[in-house]
Amino acid sequence: MNNPINKKCRNNLIQYAVDFMPKNLDDQRILQERAEHVSKEKVKKMVAENLVTYVRFKLGDHEYYGIPYHVTKEVMHKGTLTRIPSVPDFIAGVINRRGMILTIIDLKKFFHLPVSDQTKNEYIITVICNAMTVGILVDNIVGSDAYDPTLIDTPLSSAGTIKADYVLGLHNGITTIINVKTVLSELALQLGGK
Repeated sequence: MNNPINKKCRNNLIQYAVDFMPKNLDDQRILQERAEHVSKEKVKKMVAENLVTYVRFKLGDHEYYGIPYHVTKEVMHKGTLTRIPSVPDFIAGVINRRGMILTIIDLKKFFHLPVSDQTKNEYIITVICNAMTVGILVDNIVGSDAYDPTLIDTPLSSAGTIKADYVLGLHNGITTIINVKTVLSELALQLGGK
């Protein structure tokens, strides 16, 4: 069982991606060119199919949402927020991001979703639309996906949930695609802007 040959075999099974990378500069260049070609083809296909890519994230334990990448500036880990007195409860605070004061919105509170002690706001998605830049608190980044705007499902309207205007539709019946333009316009109105 503690045979040195078995131990050697087990140790050789541990491999890392870097171990498979070519060492020769010409091979590295060819690999890079292939990667660029594949990514360009993927982008061309998405443009031809009229797909909109989005960042997919969770609010709470079971709610999936998406924000289109064309309004997304960056995704970052949540840092320390500075609280501001006398603002609506959906304003989580502000952060200094590269010399700019960025207002952070708690979407769960803005959408009037249940807030539990178990869920943690771990990430901030910075969005830009209507000449506004804000950060949006989210619990978890799930990944990215793409949808065809002509094929997304109309959200079901029901009392006590997110306003229908805040939603572009449902992708695959699971992910709520947020209408960032409308949300930011509503934020500006509620905060007294124009």
